[in-house]
Amino acid sequence: PGVGTKVALLAGLKVHAGWIRCTRAMGEGRPGTVRDSPETEAAMGFFGRFSDPEKPISVGSLRADMETLGDLLKPWPGTAYTVDPIRRGAGPGSVWLRTPSSLEHRVLFYLHGGGYVAGNVSQYHWVHLLATGVRARVLLLEYRLAPEHQLPAAVHDAIAAYTWLLEHVPPAGIVVAGDSAGGGLALNLLQHLQNQGLPQPAGVVLFSPWVDLTPENLGPRLGLGPIELTQVKLVRTISREVAPTEQLADFSPLHTWQSVESGTVPPLFVTAASNELLMPGIAEFAARAEPKGPVEWVLYPGLFHVFQMWAEVLPEAADAVRDAVTFMNQCLPPQE
Repeated sequence: PGVGTKVALLAGLKVHAGWIRCTRAMGEGRPGTVRDSPETEAAMGFFGRFSDPEKPISVGSLRADMETLGDLLKPWPGTAYTVDPIRRGAGPGSVWLRTPSSLEHRVLFYLHGGGYVAGNVSQYHWVHLLATGVRARVLLLEYRLAPEHQLPAAVHDAIAAYTWLLEHVPPAGIVVAGDSAGGGLALNLLQHLQNQGLPQPAGVVLFSPWVDLTPENLGPRLGLGPIELTQVKLVRTISREVAPTEQLADFSPLHTWQSVESGTVPPLFVTAASNELLMPGIAEFAARAEPKGPVEWVLYPGLFHVFQMWAEVLPEAADAVRDAVTFMNQCLPPQE
């Protein structure tokens, strides 16, 4: 279908046209493709809202932005998928998302983003695209959020849900995925499974994962302009809510994965955008993770944090989702 309605909404939110182009070459990895389009420009404008120097920064404002984002990214009318509550085992609010092609023995365990303080499963129905491509059902986990429930509450919720899932699906039939904080949560889950000698999933997909919660490492990585400095302020504000400062490194895979044994990690698929503030940390994590197991690291130029969510609007995001689907199909058992 056409993108008219969504593009009109997105264009109305455009703030920082300067986000459309990336002028710095940062990091390495297999490059993705970026295309000029009204959709890309409008989406960049929406992302500028998160970086508006005039905008108040708080947990409440981030939660409101996530609600707006969820409304904009709702699947097109008529999209065939179902959402069913999970009555027990995966935490209150968690759901199964299925499409007509979903197979019960192929499961995507998805952990949403939102800085550990925002986001919910109702904002993540866009993952029907992953479900369709992989012919899997999706367990969307509703985990507890800070500041009401600081870390490790979210990690405990992810561990409990994955352990329950193992009672119903062999680990070879499970791929874990997450974006932003959900990507960091997926890696914290993976490290716990390894430490406890529990079965690991067939693969892990990470969209712009938040791998370093320690705010002091944000500024020195880049030459920062006003927009980036506002992002630093946002991330530092969130970090203070997630866990006590002295504990943030304990939940930062960039630091904790140094203890992971080489050759013991399932295949990882990592994508990020060159414009996002977290990119240098993601690139560093991908390099450190490579000796631990197979890592496919794809960097998309000129885009923004978790651009992959916009796959029904942006051709670049659709490319990234297709790459993720190809990876997951290689990890999971046959579709018969």
